Formats: sequence, C-alpha cells, structure tokens
Amino acid sequence: MELYTELPNNLRRYRKAMQLRQKDVALILGFKSEDRISLWEKGLAAPSINNLFKLGCLYNIAPEELYKELVQKVSFTINKRRHMRAKIVNAPKYYHTVATD
Repeated sequence: MELYTELPNNLRRYRKAMQLRQKDVALILGFKSEDRISLWEKGLAAPSINNLFKLGCLYNIAPEELYKELVQKVSFTINKRRHMRAKIVNAPKYYHTVATD
C-alpha cells in the first residue's frame, strides 16, 4: 500500500456542513484545544478508531465516509488481490511424478 504524506479526508467538509468550528469539535470530543482536529483535517495525523467513530456520530455519517478516498483505494486493492488469489486457487494443478525402480 502506498504511503501518504497527507491522508485525504472529508473531515473539514462535514464539520463545516454542521456549522462547527474546530474548537467546537475538540470540546465535544473532550480535547482541550483544536490542535488535534487541525492535524486530522490537514491529513497530517489520523484519529484513533475510537475518535473516528465519535466523529461519525457527531456528523451523523458512517465513519468510512470521512476517509472515503482511502476506503476506495483499500477496497480496490483488496478486490484485486482477492481476484488474483481466486485465479491461483482455481488454476489447474500439475504434479510431477517420479518413476521408481
């Protein structure tokens, strides 16, 4: 899987749609400052799974919608590998027999 210098996300879009400030989100999630929210929105850090679910609840959406581009790339990779594995599993088997005297 490729590494991102920035993790693409929709955090800012959903926050703005709810008419919240980063400071509001930080307070609702129990943080003292909005620094963490800013890093998440810029894609420089990612929320923990727990915080990802909290954000989903806050914005009334499925958590994967917040990282839709990443989910699509992961899904594509998994489906591609699944297809490759199916080809290997269903390929004809050739056995080499050794003659014994």
